[in-house]
This record gives sequence, C-alpha cells and structure tokens, in this order.
Amino acid sequence: MNDIVDRSKPVIRCTGLGKAYQQGRTDIEIFNDISIDIFPGDTVAIIGASGSGKSTLLNLLGGLDSPSQGRIELAGTDLTTMSESAKASQRNQHLGFVYQFHHLLPEFTALENVAMPLLLRKLPVSQARSRAEAYLEQVGLGHRLQHKPGALSGGERQRVAIARALVTEPSCVMMDEPTGNLDPNTADQVTAILRDLVDRLAIAFVLVTHDHALAKTMQTVYSLEHGVLKPAEFGQSGY
Repeated sequence: MNDIVDRSKPVIRCTGLGKAYQQGRTDIEIFNDISIDIFPGDTVAIIGASGSGKSTLLNLLGGLDSPSQGRIELAGTDLTTMSESAKASQRNQHLGFVYQFHHLLPEFTALENVAMPLLLRKLPVSQARSRAEAYLEQVGLGHRLQHKPGALSGGERQRVAIARALVTEPSCVMMDEPTGNLDPNTADQVTAILRDLVDRLAIAFVLVTHDHALAKTMQTVYSLEHGVLKPAEFGQSGY
C-alpha cells in the first residue's frame, strides 16, 4: 500500500445498486437502489437474516458478481463496464478476501499459501516469502510457517487466510462470515485479531456476519432487511 493515502476518495462507491434473479418467468428481487461509499480506513459490517442478500451484496462490491442495475466503482474505476479479466486484475490490486471457509491449498505450507498472491503478481520469491512471513507474524503464526493446513487448527487456518488477504496490502478487505465456521472460543480469538488489525491498519474492511460481537468491532454497522440497507438497531429480533 502507498504510504500516502487519499482519504477523500472512496475505495468503493456503489450507486443505485440492485440485484435480481430469474426464476422461471418470475424475477426475484434481492435488493435495489443501494448506495454506499467506503473510504480508506472505514470499517463496515453488514448484518441481516439468512437469505437477506448480505453475501450477494459483498460479492457485488468485490466485483465477483454483476448487478442487475446500478454502478460499482473500485478505486475510481467502474467495474460494471469492465471485462472479467480486467475486473480480476483490479481485484488483485485493490482487494483481499476472507471467507467462512479458509480455501487454503492443502499441499502448500502456511508460508506458501500466504505468498501465493504475491507470486501471482510476479514478485520475486524471496520478497514474497519475506512479506508472507511478516504477515503471518502479525496474526500470531510466526511459529507455524512450515505447517500445512492439515496440521493447523481451524482458528489457525483462518488466521492464515487473513494473512493471505492482507499480504498484498489491499485498499479493502472483504470478509464473509470469517468466524462462522469456528467454535465460540476460537471465534473470539479470531475476532480479537481482526479487532487489532482494524486498529492498526489504514485499510478499509467490509464484513458480513451474523456475529454481533464481531460486527460491533467495526465503525459502522448496517442491516440488510427486506432489500433495504440501513443503520443497524441491535437488540431487535430477526438477525
């Protein structure tokens, strides 16, 4: 990441965003007319009931899916007009992703998994390994560099995934239920690591989750309900 970040320009800007799926002859509308700006350093959580469209919205913001209507800009570039290869390049440059399941490559060590995005950018192997080691140190896994995913606990595997998302020093990290597949104690540990990273790194985080404790570590919390994105009101039923 550049040392000087222009905080006046949004990392992600979406305007009039909508998504619908066709089921037979019927259009099923997930949401419409969602507009949001996410600036460098912003931390945003999106909560909502299962099936409300949280993950769909995250995929749209990350350029992994195309909207039915509206416009999405990533670092000032309109994703909705780009080819798939151009979108992939833009994602690689500006975004990191953490999912409920870690999606680590089982045949590679933790260090190799984290270094992989840098090697795809053609960074020299020595530099890629050095930076990967530094980010594994940040998530408390400096002693597990040479372990493969099968030799790591669930929480350790998720921390490797977090390090992999951060190693490219993206403008924004997108997280989809990062603690959803963990037991409560391990989820608390991962939440503490994310909270620490949020406090220390000048990048944006966008998170979708059912975990209110994790959501509350973000600066801004929205709920997606009946196709409408609005400020969250904790304590109400339905999430």
